[in-house]
Amino acid sequence: MLQRSLFALPIVPAIPALPAGAGELEHAALCVRDAAGLRPATPIEIMDAGRRAIDASIPRGAQLNHPDQVKEYFLAKLGGMQREVMGIAYLTNQLQLIAYEEPFGGTLSQCAAYPREVVKRALQLNAAAILIGHPHPSGLASPSSADIEFTRQIQKALQLVDVRLLDHVIVAGNQVVSLAQQGHM
Repeated sequence: MLQRSLFALPIVPAIPALPAGAGELEHAALCVRDAAGLRPATPIEIMDAGRRAIDASIPRGAQLNHPDQVKEYFLAKLGGMQREVMGIAYLTNQLQLIAYEEPFGGTLSQCAAYPREVVKRALQLNAAAILIGHPHPSGLASPSSADIEFTRQIQKALQLVDVRLLDHVIVAGNQVVSLAQQGHM
């Protein structure tokens, strides 16, 4: 598989290292080098690079123990997504990251997530706690009644096996809402 690399170029009137005919690159802040050469990065490639960067900055074993840190983490993971997905961070008893996964995907306005599968995976990973989050591509950060009901269902299911649900975070554009901070948990 072809490796692509994303990197920043300075914004200058002319970049001597660019190939001839690459005029649109003269003003690009982020570029991709692939088999065809150098080209401007697409928004999707920029978001993917951001997600890889957050993976590097919060590796396995790092603590996710502050609400603002959790919000930033889910913003980096889920911000800019064009469809709903359920992101789950599995944590140790000391709130260290074991794994982050996006096991459920959906459409523009809904995502089917199953509490049974979340519990099963938490037990497989020996997680003591989890954080869940999902994007609202609509741009409205307020939790829907379905979001609140799902949070209650997953919380009850996890309690049966002594796994804590610490928060459910909703990302909409640059806004991040914590259901725990809003008193829904």
